[in-house]
Amino acid sequence: MILTQSSDNKYIQFQQLSEFALLLSMACVIQFFESLIPLPIPIPGVKLGLANVMTLLVLYRYGFKRTWQFMIARVVIVSLITGTTLSVPFWLSLGGACMSGVMMTCTYRLPWLSIIGVSMLGAIGHSIGQIMSVQLILQIPQAIIYLPILLVVSLVSGSVIGFIGKQLLPMLLVRK
Repeated sequence: MILTQSSDNKYIQFQQLSEFALLLSMACVIQFFESLIPLPIPIPGVKLGLANVMTLLVLYRYGFKRTWQFMIARVVIVSLITGTTLSVPFWLSLGGACMSGVMMTCTYRLPWLSIIGVSMLGAIGHSIGQIMSVQLILQIPQAIIYLPILLVVSLVSGSVIGFIGKQLLPMLLVRK
């Protein structure tokens, strides 16, 4: 079989779509199982956010447009799996994902900021987005009291997620 430029492009597009779908499915599975495991931290809603490793990989592999598609798809798919579609947890997750997405997509191309720094900013954005969502949806202005604690947790979890992403990214980029 003779491969043409057109068939090469279609093969590459298929390969990228398959990789994107695989990363999305892994993120959904990780997020679902992580939601079942309570952390020994007495703060409501605190999770490590391991699925965000996949989001970082998509950001550095495909750019901001595909990252937004990835984040929205992940929130919707996991909400469908967990039965929280259009409920308060869905909106909190979406609010966190959107603010995280803004922070990461605005900073990932800065040459002086590493993937770990971008991940930390994404985690901070997620916490801010969730607090804003709580205040908007549930009308609980006192939720801001949690923000300093969430920001500290975000710095720790964001650095862990960023470190894992830094280790995995070269493996993904080899086949680019």
